[in-house]
Amino acid sequence: MPKNFSGKSGDVLIAVQMGMELGLKPLQSLQNIAVINGRPCLWGDALLAVVKAHPDFEYIQETEENETAICRIKRKNEPEHIATFSQNDAIRAGLASKEGPWRQYPKRMRQLRARSFALRDVFPDALRGIQMAEEVNDYIDVTPPTSSAIESVKTKLGLTEKITENGTTPITLEQVTEKIKFANRESELKSAAELASLLTENDKILIREIYKQKMMELKSRITGEPHESM
Repeated sequence: MPKNFSGKSGDVLIAVQMGMELGLKPLQSLQNIAVINGRPCLWGDALLAVVKAHPDFEYIQETEENETAICRIKRKNEPEHIATFSQNDAIRAGLASKEGPWRQYPKRMRQLRARSFALRDVFPDALRGIQMAEEVNDYIDVTPPTSSAIESVKTKLGLTEKITENGTTPITLEQVTEKIKFANRESELKSAAELASLLTENDKILIREIYKQKMMELKSRITGEPHESM
């Protein structure tokens, strides 16, 4: 059993059911499907394998020119389709500066992104809306926390309401929390954390917990292992 499925029977069910729709056997599904934020995704090589098994698949060619990945794919009775993903695209998307695969293997990551676009454009019926895990790992769930969730954490930590000398603070706990939750890069996360210095000591304790959870979430995009929320 892959580590990311350990103790997660719901994710196992999702992976096996999705695999059945794609023509994969149960063990193949567990090896090739990642469930990220509750959404089943196929690793890049498996995504290509599913498309190659389609009766209308004709050919695929993957090349790179001037730091631009090029994927040419052909479906029977349709014109050749070309998808590209350049280093400039990676920079604009905030991917080039990410720690992990985008710095260590940028050529491979550009290849997978171009492949993902091409396969999903030409064979949506074969893939049934499933995306490439390497691509989804670059996305972040930016759902802001509810007031009840914040209060729940406060109760868990035994915190009291903030009180300042004049009864107000220049920035609220909710504002800092929102900035942390919407951070897409570590630099944005650190910038949001700097605002926490304007809060009271009790709220700083709470922000440290939220900051820690968000940092784990950012790192989970690289490892592909879902983080555990509070």
